Amino acid sequence: MKKITLIISFLFLSLVITAQKNQKRLALVIGNSDYQFAAPLKNPVNDANLMAKTLEKLNFSVIKQTDATKGRMEDAVKEFAMKLKDYDVALFYYAGHGIQIDGINYLIPVDARIQNKTAIRFETISVNYIVDEFEYHTANTNIVILDACRDNPFRSLGRGGNKGFKAMNPASGTIIGFATSEGATADDGQGTKNGLYTSKLVKQMVISQRIEDVFINTRVEVEKESNMNQSPQEWSKLRGEFYFTNSPANKTVTISVSEEGLKSGTVKVKSFISDSLFIDNKFTKLTKYGYEYAISGLNPGKHTIKIDNWTQTIHIQANRIHKVTAIKKIAKGKEYTHNNSGVRLLPIEGGSFQMGNAIGGSDEIPVHTVDVKNFNISKYEVSVSEFKRFIDATGYVSQTEKDGFSWYLDGTWKKRLKTNWKHDENGKLIKKKDYNRPVLNVSWNDANAYCKWAGGRLPTEAEWEYAARCGNNALTGLESQNGLLYSGSDKIDNVGWYKLNSTNKVQLRGLKKPNDLGLYDMSGNVFEWCYDWYQDNFYSYSPVSNPQGASKGQFRIARGGSSLDDITYCRSSCRAKFSPAGIFNVGFRLVID
Repeated sequence: MKKITLIISFLFLSLVITAQKNQKRLALVIGNSDYQFAAPLKNPVNDANLMAKTLEKLNFSVIKQTDATKGRMEDAVKEFAMKLKDYDVALFYYAGHGIQIDGINYLIPVDARIQNKTAIRFETISVNYIVDEFEYHTANTNIVILDACRDNPFRSLGRGGNKGFKAMNPASGTIIGFATSEGATADDGQGTKNGLYTSKLVKQMVISQRIEDVFINTRVEVEKESNMNQSPQEWSKLRGEFYFTNSPANKTVTISVSEEGLKSGTVKVKSFISDSLFIDNKFTKLTKYGYEYAISGLNPGKHTIKIDNWTQTIHIQANRIHKVTAIKKIAKGKEYTHNNSGVRLLPIEGGSFQMGNAIGGSDEIPVHTVDVKNFNISKYEVSVSEFKRFIDATGYVSQTEKDGFSWYLDGTWKKRLKTNWKHDENGKLIKKKDYNRPVLNVSWNDANAYCKWAGGRLPTEAEWEYAARCGNNALTGLESQNGLLYSGSDKIDNVGWYKLNSTNKVQLRGLKKPNDLGLYDMSGNVFEWCYDWYQDNFYSYSPVSNPQGASKGQFRIARGGSSLDDITYCRSSCRAKFSPAGIFNVGFRLVID
């Protein structure tokens, strides 16, 4: 892809901006308002016209249909599909009535006469009909935008026709945006010319930002204006970055501080902080998260670079390039004893980090930015004695006690009879002197019940990884190169128990070194339940702000590895999944908001 570079110099600063070459872009835009056999809608035609006009300004060739019959919609889709091979970017936009039947989403032409479920196949257009075409063009950037969740207009369908749309699994190279969340309905824009979602979306499309940020910022605006009654969502399998306008593809800012005639050196600062950059206590520039700043013209000798609470002194050599990474350091909080449970807790300062690992498992990608809020997490895994305190206080009967067995792995999953939280990983009754060891053989429901009793909850998967990485390790997702492979070290023997150093036994808590936040045993010893349902592609559509995992699933997330497993499971980014039943090597931590 060709790049065009523009250099602008002012004072002693020069900003290098690399603009994205215009790809060949094609869009199909449909808006249906004037329904013949269903309630008319006020704004879809207006929305389609607004979207088409915006896309044309963004160098899209636009095929547009308004108040389209089924025949006209089919012809437009065929024309669109036939042209896809000649374009790099394809966008499909629909505004109008939509309906979900038996988990399939349908777009409704203006002449649709739907009296029962059978008529759906003959009177409407399946969204899959369009999305499936993208399967043949996975090298393209494919975008689907559906502002069509305006409720089921055919009441005669009863329970067969559901409110809103069903979440969809996009084709590779595709992102699908919905005007609202699964099963909910969208605002048609009462008293306005356009629907709420489309009016906010087009404003974000003309701003130079990633398409993911376009949808995120649209969601923020829609939720704000609707008082959280409407929350747009998107599902993505994009394979690269896409900008509707002016991509800042080269995130390098060149800053010159040279004095004429002096031989000088350069330092490149990769900043993961958005704040003021100071060179030798002199303000130089405001930095942005994820950008690199090349500071040239530095005299040989010692220089201090500071961004927020990150400071580094560098000895500059003439005609040399020095590279550093600016990371906001999260201070270790002061631990305290939680009143309800007696558990020792550590406060964790929230922030942003890069979640995932570009060279890890297939479910650890894409590496993506996540923001987490402040939280408190237990210094150690919950112990047998701490769990017993809950049992004694409530009379709670654990799942393994009810079932009469716990699951263990011996080539295949097997039941170990008469095993519950009072037993160790081998099914032996734990002696009271060893009650400081992590509690095991507890189900996800047991762990969740304990946390609720304590006035807290299980950590989300994002919170767990953030805490394990001290908020800012593995910033590029390339662990052991730009961050720490395990929680607190690149060497597992320093911080964790795994099968080659544990004699295949779960150990007492706190015998290894903690990470920089003071948390023990985040890597190894026992897996730890997280709140989230597991979904292998969740990272492809994870929200940025405080993600809580998939909406449903078969397995729950567990993190950290165990003393009975290989070291790969002990990596801070490694995702494990278990049935929510009692497991022989899974424990948990407590989180208090």
